[in-house]
Amino acid sequence: MNPAEGIRAFIENVARGVSNFPQRTKVSMEEGGGEFVYIITAFDRDVYKIMGRDGIGISSVRNLANAAAQQHGLRVKILLPGEDTPKPRGAILPRVRSVDPRPD
Repeated sequence: MNPAEGIRAFIENVARGVSNFPQRTKVSMEEGGGEFVYIITAFDRDVYKIMGRDGIGISSVRNLANAAAQQHGLRVKILLPGEDTPKPRGAILPRVRSVDPRPD
């Protein structure tokens, strides 16, 4: 497994671990401009669980992913729905509707 795919798997495991609907939580990976962008897709309430109180949860995941990426000479960015760029800890995300607001 290449390092970029390993980081994606790590992010997905953490996101699914805190989600109420782990089967509907996904992490996609895009490469561009010398960095890998990981986009987390989940239901509204799961996004807030992944984000954690005051953004501490997603901030921790970003720190660990960046540390792993630096060991392999990679640059990474992790985005939640509604973000164009990662927000600092404590920032409020805009309300965004997920693709399917009501899980089965």
